[in-house]
Amino acid sequence: MRAIRAFLEQFPHYLKDRTIVEREEDSFDLSFVVVARDHLSYAAQPDDLWLAEFDALAWALGNSSNLKDCISKLQTFEWLPVEGRDFVVKFESATLAGETIECENFHSRQNIEDLRKVE
Repeated sequence: MRAIRAFLEQFPHYLKDRTIVEREEDSFDLSFVVVARDHLSYAAQPDDLWLAEFDALAWALGNSSNLKDCISKLQTFEWLPVEGRDFVVKFESATLAGETIECENFHSRQNIEDLRKVE
């Protein structure tokens, strides 16, 4: 992303010349993002270089009035799941051949609510 930013700083009319943008680059802020399909670990990110998970981007786009608002939502990390709100952790045991193990299992809030309806 740094190399792309450096290239666009060196050739500021590149995007306009190829009709990728309509306005002059000086009239708006550019932000560079890598959108991944799977989970990304947290890393401190400068304002114009950042990482986003695909599902988080979809959520932010659906809950934003414009692209700038979308980027702000993603950069706050409010899209990350919160225990108790988005998922619950239960200790569950399993026994096989007389041996029992217990482990933490993560359940989405929706799955827990669906199970309660069945009971």
